[in-house]
Amino acid sequence: SESDGTERTELLQYVQQSTLTNCSCDELIEVFGSSKDEKLDRDAFRRKFNILLQSGSSSNKRMPPKILVSKIATKVFDAFDRNQDGFVDNRELLAGLSVLLGAHRNQKLRSTFELFDLDGDGSITLDEMIAYFTTFFQVSYALDTTFHKRFPRPEPTKGEQKGGGGDGKYFSAREVARSTAESCFEVADRDKTGHVSFDEFKVWFNSTSSSDIHEMVSPRSSPRSS
Repeated sequence: SESDGTERTELLQYVQQSTLTNCSCDELIEVFGSSKDEKLDRDAFRRKFNILLQSGSSSNKRMPPKILVSKIATKVFDAFDRNQDGFVDNRELLAGLSVLLGAHRNQKLRSTFELFDLDGDGSITLDEMIAYFTTFFQVSYALDTTFHKRFPRPEPTKGEQKGGGGDGKYFSAREVARSTAESCFEVADRDKTGHVSFDEFKVWFNSTSSSDIHEMVSPRSSPRSS
């Protein structure tokens, strides 16, 4: 509904001004733990999310009202509870929440990159990068009702049928994540090994201006469904 959309946009604006911006990636990992395989239920996530907000409290940024904390926590949890079984993957949560922190961009990139480097060899595969970007877009879609409008589907040509996920008019978070990862690999995986190192990824990311990013992550054709 329109009122829900307004509320979600306001939630994102609040998050961007909240105590989360005082939190570092190290504090995030300290609160939620570094386990990549752990699953959290809703109550455990709420408790840890509240602790994280408290850790960011300062003289100029105080704890938000409980009702706002509850709404934000619900939106974030639901974004990652894709099969609606009441549990979320700790690794995905860590990566998604890092987007909301006020840490330096390169620090956030490094921390989340390492979460998806499953074998610890300093590089990630295309599938791992899709998972990496999906966490970012899921949080953005969950907290900002207008975010998905940056990625409209092209109108089908005569004889084509609509489809492919999302809500019909716009690409889903997963689809945009896949398109972004594929664009990154086209540029960063120069030797075509099927792996991208953090340094290669950082060069690609930092050499892309905001306007270029929006164009790059916008699927130019219908992304492959997964």
